[in-house]
Amino acid sequence: MAQFFRTGKDPRPRSGGRVRGETDAARQSGTRPRFSRRDGPGGRYAARTRSVRPGGLVKIVVVGVDGSETASAAAHRAAEIAARFDARLHIVCAHRVEGDETRHRINDNERALAVVAEERARLLSVVEDISTEAVPGKPADVILGEAERLDADLVVVGNKRLQSPLRGLGSIAGAVAHHAACDLFIVHTH
Repeated sequence: MAQFFRTGKDPRPRSGGRVRGETDAARQSGTRPRFSRRDGPGGRYAARTRSVRPGGLVKIVVVGVDGSETASAAAHRAAEIAARFDARLHIVCAHRVEGDETRHRINDNERALAVVAEERARLLSVVEDISTEAVPGKPADVILGEAERLDADLVVVGNKRLQSPLRGLGSIAGAVAHHAACDLFIVHTH
């Protein structure tokens, strides 16, 4: 069973009127506001605009993997969603940046690249448009960073902690849920 969460409160009026923070130019040009909690004090929402994408609600889906069965289940669900919306699936794997020895950093990067390559090969039968990335950093930060960089419409994570030799412990789904600037899909993976 999967849960679908909209991050943050959507202040758009239900009647379809003007949205707080929307300019006349944005309204006439066919863009819609996106809301983020990253503005200042009091937890107010800031509007940023982005063009409405023709042909579907979801065009880019980001999923984080670490080689575990849990992450694979989330990636498979992300691939199904991407296929349904004819969207691009972006698979990302974080690897640690700790330590000064170059040899260990290269090793971690190579393992992360192997993880995303294996996941990509497994999911090509489900969705055709797949991109991959291995990025140094904490898993939640990497997932959020890639979603922001690609202007993703949806982030997919599993509901169990992602744990592997490449990661530290932590609730990645919780961190992503609190900070994502796009929609979040949490897959029940256990």
